[in-house]
Amino acid sequence: MAKKIADSTYYDILGVNPEATDLEIKKAYRKLAIKYHPDKNPDDPTAAAKFQELSAAYQVLSTPARRQHYDEFGLESINGGGPGGDPSAMEMQDAAEMFTMIFGGNAFVDLIGEISLFSDMTKMMVEEEMHETENSEVVDISQLRITDGTNNNNNNATVSDKKGGKKGKDTKKKDGKMAQANRFMEERQKSHAIQVANLEKSLINKISVWTETDKSAAVTESFKEKIRLEANDLKMESFGIEILHSIGSTYLLKSGTVLKSQKLFGLGGIGSKFKEKGAVVKESWNAITTIIDAQSSALKAEESKKRLENERVSATIKAEEENNSSSPGTPGIGSTGSGAKSTPLSQAELDALAAEQAEMERTLMGKMLAAAWSGSKLEIQTKLREVCDNVLHDKSVSSRKRLERAEALKIIGRIYKDTVRSAEEQEEVQVFEELFYEAKQKPKKANKKK
Repeated sequence: MAKKIADSTYYDILGVNPEATDLEIKKAYRKLAIKYHPDKNPDDPTAAAKFQELSAAYQVLSTPARRQHYDEFGLESINGGGPGGDPSAMEMQDAAEMFTMIFGGNAFVDLIGEISLFSDMTKMMVEEEMHETENSEVVDISQLRITDGTNNNNNNATVSDKKGGKKGKDTKKKDGKMAQANRFMEERQKSHAIQVANLEKSLINKISVWTETDKSAAVTESFKEKIRLEANDLKMESFGIEILHSIGSTYLLKSGTVLKSQKLFGLGGIGSKFKEKGAVVKESWNAITTIIDAQSSALKAEESKKRLENERVSATIKAEEENNSSSPGTPGIGSTGSGAKSTPLSQAELDALAAEQAEMERTLMGKMLAAAWSGSKLEIQTKLREVCDNVLHDKSVSSRKRLERAEALKIIGRIYKDTVRSAEEQEEVQVFEELFYEAKQKPKKANKKK
């Protein structure tokens, strides 16, 4: 029996039927994304629109909750109309889901949990907006009270009341922000604790496939092959290689610290701990520098955009002046009759400036992705370090079992860290990764020129 759906538009765009599995949808998207990617079709003016259409369809059909909603209510509900179609809520949901899709989608949830970077920022913005709204209401009421109580005989008292009211409002606003920050931190800590507990259970289940056996050569090889197959699937996710390498590095570092502590009277473990602290400092610094770089690029892109808009306005004014100058003795539009004016850019110069602006915005997108990945990577590794510590220092099991867990983590970490894509697989790399790598390469090229 065919699956009943309210709309088939997105299924038609990807060329799949409504009963298609998640894997079939993913494969269809990758194949068409390569075919219609704008960079691979520079002479096709419709490629960008087709690619955006594909991305919109995949964004909905690749997310179970959104796919179910789309199947039931159709395209209009996704775009903000129909049942449950609040536009602002849908836009926020779209942005959150897009962020999740960029960094591994749901494929890595059992390994790293949910990356909360974007959701945390969203919550902070929403709560800040709510707080500002509440604060503005207090101001209106306060102003009405003061106005109603004024008269010609006690102006000084009125001014004093206003000053006292302003100070009271400032204190209330400050207290409100503190309460908001505390509430946010409590929710974040609670969510973090739940995720760590779930990831701990998931990791123990994964490694028990090896630790709860005789660990013979055949069993060990079978365990390694299982992990390789898993890694080969995960590497094809957006930013899959980066996430796998990040997980692998953390597993190797943590397992290495435990295993080396058994040698040279524990001195090897001390060295590993110093190495771990150095890695934390390095990743924190990388996150800070990439964010600063992205902010700097955003400011430059904004300045460039304003310049382009001003130059276009100047060119338009010049064209109108030239049209009006055909009438003898008639001053052109915008003419002042005195003073020198800068010469507007020619159309060719405007086109060159527009191309430069487009390239700058593309680079900015890459740097924003780099900043988002640095923050996400820091979050992933911070979470996984805690998970590994809980698993490797679990006092409810014997020291021998803890060492076996460390060995299992070492095996998984090495396979994840060594996972790469073949040349053919690299062709399927997502557009987000292309922007990310371009942004990383451009600073290196600039340094070489210097």
